[in-house]
This record gives sequence, C-alpha cells and structure tokens, in this order.
Amino acid sequence: MTKKTHEIGGGRCDVILFGEPRFLLLQPVDEHDLEGLEREAAWIAARDIPFALAAFKIEDWNRELSPWDAPPAFGSQAFGYGRAFEINDLAAPRTFRNAALRQPFWKGSSPM
Repeated sequence: MTKKTHEIGGGRCDVILFGEPRFLLLQPVDEHDLEGLEREAAWIAARDIPFALAAFKIEDWNRELSPWDAPPAFGSQAFGYGRAFEINDLAAPRTFRNAALRQPFWKGSSPM
C-alpha cells in the first residue's frame, strides 16, 4: 500500500493505492477523518480488493460539496461553487491515468 498527497481542484487530496486499482473511492474528509484514513485503507486491503482511495480535505462542506450556487436554505450561509464536480472530473484522469478503473464512486462513512 502506498500513500501520496496531491492538490486537485484547489485542495488537498491524500491518495492511498493498493495493488492495481480497479475501484476508486472518492471520500470527502475533515481533519478527524484523516486521522483514521490509513486504518480504513488497511481494512479494505485486508479483503484483498485492489483499490485507490482518494480522500479530499474539505474545509467548508456546504460550499465545497454543493454542485451549484444556491441561496441559504437555513440561516444565512449560501451554498457552494461546485468543487464536487471538479473532484469527480479531475481525480481519475489526473491521478489514476493508467489504472483500469471502473466508475469512480463517492464513499460515505468509514466501515469501522
């Protein structure tokens, strides 16, 4: 298993590779999630599944993960500028150019 840090879509992206990846997991994370990232990758690798885990550090969840600009639904904070689309579009071509990947998919919470 190897781990590298990249900048994609204007933000930090930690990438963990195991084997010749056939699956790309896209996971938005905060500081707390980053602490358990290697443990999470080891859990997946223990099942002998070749994968790439791309963990995107998110500072402002409403702004960065909203695929379009929108007025506030609750309170006074408007929603995003579409980094979610940038992440989806840039991750596979830039980072995993030579991998025989299936469709990338977004990963929610940890399996722990």
